[in-house]
Amino acid sequence: MNKEQLVRLLLPLNALVIILFVYINSDMDMMHSEESVNDKYMHFETILSAKGIRSVEDIGSFKKKKSKKFHENDNFSDPLKHLQNDSPKKHKKSQPSESFLSKIKAKSRVSIVNGAEVSKFLGIRIDAKLTETKTKKKSNEAKHHVPRLSDEDFNKFKQLHVRNGEWIRLFPHILKSIESIEALDHFPTFEETTSADHSIVTCRQREVTFGETVKLHIQARDYTNKEKRYGGDYFRVILQRPSFEGDGVSCTITDNTDGTYEAECPLVWTGKARVTVTMVNPSEVTYISMARTNAHSEAYLTMKTSFINSKGETEYAICDMDLSNRFKKSEICDHSHPKTGEPWFCAKPPSGECNPIASQGHRKFEKKILPGDKYFNRKLNSDKEIGKSGFTISIAKITTTSNDDDNSKHVPNQLPCSYNKRELHVPLNPAEATGYIHQGKWKSLECNNTVTDQKWTTCLNRSAIHVMGDSTILAFYRAILIRVHGRPGVDRIISWAKPHEGFSNRTDTILHFTSHGHPFHAEGPPEARMYIYDALDKIVDVGRPTYVVFGLGVHFGRLHPDIYLKRVKYIKRSVLRLRKRVPDVKIFILGLHSNWPWIFQPSSFVPYRHEVLLRNEFRKSENVTFVPFWDMLEILGNKAPHPDGKSFDQELELLFSYMCKN
Repeated sequence: MNKEQLVRLLLPLNALVIILFVYINSDMDMMHSEESVNDKYMHFETILSAKGIRSVEDIGSFKKKKSKKFHENDNFSDPLKHLQNDSPKKHKKSQPSESFLSKIKAKSRVSIVNGAEVSKFLGIRIDAKLTETKTKKKSNEAKHHVPRLSDEDFNKFKQLHVRNGEWIRLFPHILKSIESIEALDHFPTFEETTSADHSIVTCRQREVTFGETVKLHIQARDYTNKEKRYGGDYFRVILQRPSFEGDGVSCTITDNTDGTYEAECPLVWTGKARVTVTMVNPSEVTYISMARTNAHSEAYLTMKTSFINSKGETEYAICDMDLSNRFKKSEICDHSHPKTGEPWFCAKPPSGECNPIASQGHRKFEKKILPGDKYFNRKLNSDKEIGKSGFTISIAKITTTSNDDDNSKHVPNQLPCSYNKRELHVPLNPAEATGYIHQGKWKSLECNNTVTDQKWTTCLNRSAIHVMGDSTILAFYRAILIRVHGRPGVDRIISWAKPHEGFSNRTDTILHFTSHGHPFHAEGPPEARMYIYDALDKIVDVGRPTYVVFGLGVHFGRLHPDIYLKRVKYIKRSVLRLRKRVPDVKIFILGLHSNWPWIFQPSSFVPYRHEVLLRNEFRKSENVTFVPFWDMLEILGNKAPHPDGKSFDQELELLFSYMCKN
């Protein structure tokens, strides 16, 4: 027998010796404490998992993998491809198989396998610094070891004057929260932030009657179980029916600015109901997100823009709403809007010439560690249900003879939906109920939002429909085109954001789609970023019913809210001009969706803030209909920037109920 054959024979024996060694020493508590050894084991297990080794069989085939740098596709992509299916694909996470060391640990109360010894046996190099790190025990207690925001960074946040701006007047409770946080001698540690595990929800009304409201009291507590003394936490309260999956109604929340909150839920059906309270963001995360979005520049987003110089050459430069902190004035080209002066600047390309923008293409979000990053933790303090909520109440019937459906008819929504705003009421608070889910269907509290397929195709006959906004609004354009049996134009679309033209021979309907202006994170030529107010100013009376549907918000999520507010005000003025030119025009503003991709903003408070600003400007405008989706999608549990098939169907029916009221 040669040396190589002998080594192969002894390797399995070495593994057996280690296993026996573990068994023999399993009771040696005096030499090794269980906690310290388990910590070493857990860390070594983590390293093996990261290397892709889950069993003995993986050892022989182990190869070190080189990290691949992600390269974005420069081709123009369609963000709505996933909407072609009725429901999004659900991918189940594969469960890792039990590893070799896990089997050993399960059979011994104390493991004394040393990381260095096992690594030597397996032939794996482990960094000495990593082996010294201890993996902390999983716990819901206050030991999360999130680094505290430094005093220097906290002072920088204060110097940003987060509470300044026109937007803050609509958020007096947030203003009070900002003042309370900035009055502290240090920014709260993670343990001092609001904890969903420790906050308490109480309700004295367990038996209530249909048509009334149930009132809840929320006491916010931190991870040390200490009561919070200031407000600003962002909660979501939903009243649901366990007997009908998906049925629910949104509840209005009032911030008392002292760490307590009051919630009121309308009772729109009878039987058992379950209250769930979710902490969307603690006040400290909201504060950090406001500081992050208090800038006039998307400093960590690069938009690669192309220009054609005097020699006919294509050259590139980056653009933003403000470049003054990165370039000298002499190094910047001003591409701001010629009429409104809304800012848009580009760095001078290599030629030094300031030529018109040819196209906007590659975008890149720079990954940088920013102050307070670790406070944003979805698993610990964001979108987490309060542990002491989830109780059940009984909703009694109005009379002993009425049944559940009869009680539902008492809700005053039997009038047809109208585009005359004087007949409707849209609350300023997005959490306030504008409708509810009853037996899986959205029932508006404003009007009877039932419309048949036949009505969809007939009410828009011989009409001109203009749709404007981002990729979410593009989904509505495509849905309307399908409902009127239309088809897109023959022009080749090189970018989803470029203007779309559609028509229907069956209903003689003309459709248009345009995206909105800067900032806009999409590829394409300048016409792919036409400002909404410019598009509105181009609409003329063509002798047929004219409809305008628009919405915006997502692409402003990383900027100062006053930039978004100023854009909305310019659009409002253009709407007034349009109504003078086309008196019978019907205008519909689509509310924002309750969930955005986090790439556009650090917390869920940002879209909530935009929704309030948009509602405030348009909810009282005559002959302008605001179509709210916020509470509907909250109840449906939407987690995508574009709603899935079921949610989208509910939104479409509500919109068509307004557009087709006659």
